[in-house]
Amino acid sequence: MVLEDRWLSVDDICKYLGISKDTAYKWIADKDMPANRIGRLWKFKAVAFMSCDDEVVPLQERIESVSDESELQEVYQTERHLLYVACTRARDYLMVTG
Repeated sequence: MVLEDRWLSVDDICKYLGISKDTAYKWIADKDMPANRIGRLWKFKAVAFMSCDDEVVPLQERIESVSDESELQEVYQTERHLLYVACTRARDYLMVTG
């Protein structure tokens, strides 16, 4: 899921990342997650949220479509390059989850 240029609440962050509010507040306190305090609320500038679980990056169907080891390596290399390009386009913050 990619969200572009919008402010998210703690509830939004917890929903997208599958974490508890306690975890989100701990990450903010430990400076592991950039956040802005607006009044009494924490807000997050979301540029991109990506899930990089198995079978997501690279897509399982791309892996299953290859016929030999060299072609498989090419699939992995292409996916790494695409992920790198996507990550370097984030203007403010980028969070990659897995």
